[in-house]
Amino acid sequence: MSTGKVTTSTPTQAATTTAVRLAEQAVRQARIQWLTHQARTQIQAEECRYQKIQERLDEAATRLPDLKFTGLVWQAPPPDATLEALNVYLSTIRGQIDGFDREANRAIQHAEALLKRRQAKARAWQRSQDIETQQLLNKEACQTLAERLGHVAPREAFPPRPSREAELEEVESYLAACEAVLKRQSESLTRLRQQAQHLAQARKTSGPAIGDIPDAQAALAAHSQAEIDAALARFNASLQQALGAHRLQWAQLPGSMQHYLEAARAMAADNPHRDWRPTLHDYLGRESRRRADIERARQMLLAPPEGVYDDPELHGRWERLSQHLQAILGGLEYMTQDFESEFAQLRRDIQQRLNNRLSNASLIAALEAHGMQVLDTEQGAIVNVDKHTWFELAEHDTDKGVVHSFELKTNAPVGAINENSKIAEACDRLNAAIATGNEPNPKIQRQMHELRDGRQIGRARKPALRARARPL
Repeated sequence: MSTGKVTTSTPTQAATTTAVRLAEQAVRQARIQWLTHQARTQIQAEECRYQKIQERLDEAATRLPDLKFTGLVWQAPPPDATLEALNVYLSTIRGQIDGFDREANRAIQHAEALLKRRQAKARAWQRSQDIETQQLLNKEACQTLAERLGHVAPREAFPPRPSREAELEEVESYLAACEAVLKRQSESLTRLRQQAQHLAQARKTSGPAIGDIPDAQAALAAHSQAEIDAALARFNASLQQALGAHRLQWAQLPGSMQHYLEAARAMAADNPHRDWRPTLHDYLGRESRRRADIERARQMLLAPPEGVYDDPELHGRWERLSQHLQAILGGLEYMTQDFESEFAQLRRDIQQRLNNRLSNASLIAALEAHGMQVLDTEQGAIVNVDKHTWFELAEHDTDKGVVHSFELKTNAPVGAINENSKIAEACDRLNAAIATGNEPNPKIQRQMHELRDGRQIGRARKPALRARARPL
């Protein structure tokens, strides 16, 4: 019957102090190796967490024009790090990634809030401009009716328009003031129209002094109505022609524009002799362009160039462009070829930098795969060949990609090493790494690598490592 226990036995032998020490040392070393493996496994898990946060930021950057964030620079521990160093590193990087995660969440939430404000501000500007246009039309109608009635046209002064850089609250306050003015003006126009209708009705029903006057009044009223009917027919025909010319449909027009056109139709009845064709073509043409510009600006704002928030210089250019796109979204500017060109150029510049970063990452991985560690020093990047020998690494941007140059240096005294064999060994490893780096990834353009080692190795003091790593 099984008890679920496992028992072992070892033969009794004569132990010595040395044997005990060696056995205990083996246990400690095995334990350290296991702990080192566990520490490295946890570091890899933290790296995966870091990558997921970075992916979340990259996704947010494709839809949030205001995302601005300084990322965490990941620096892996050295390959020969001790267990104690790994534990210190793990504790440090875990805290940094926790902070990175919190800051990323805050940055995304802030950018989402700014996007909502952008959209609300654009709607407020569009609505205020519709009201301004409606106010001008109402003003013209009031003047026409007031002159017919012999009255002084009412005047309603609009509040001063805020600057286009004004905050949302100021634009909304301006919109509320405009709506209040438009309401008072519309009430005045309604009263004037009612007075004009009462006057016309009074003329129809007034008592005649001569028997043939009723017939004359009836004929005059019929003629007036015929003029009004003809004017409305011309207006409707002109409206349909203008809609077709600018590829617009009545049902697709915003309510504010429909209201404007209805008011214009009422004015056509008030002033039957006015030709509305130029006005309708001008207004619908501007509205058609405004709608196209707004849609294009919206597409550009909601699709920032990939990786723009990663580069301070390019992000500054994007911020300046987005200010113009915001103005276009609010109907305050027109889309121009300059804005389209800058947007396309930003994409090209960012793509070039992304290509360079990918090339650098591929090269560094290939160098380290061949035992040459890339380090960031106070004097720039170096590629460690061994304890006393290294390449000074420099990079130069060209229109064909990034060019890397390598210069072999050593701090060994003259005669302490065989320079010819050391040059051959270093160059062989470098050439092997370059070939490895260029073959697997077809997306990376072939790099030009210049080796300026001459016939002897340059002497130099090995630069000190930077206190904080930066991306190469």
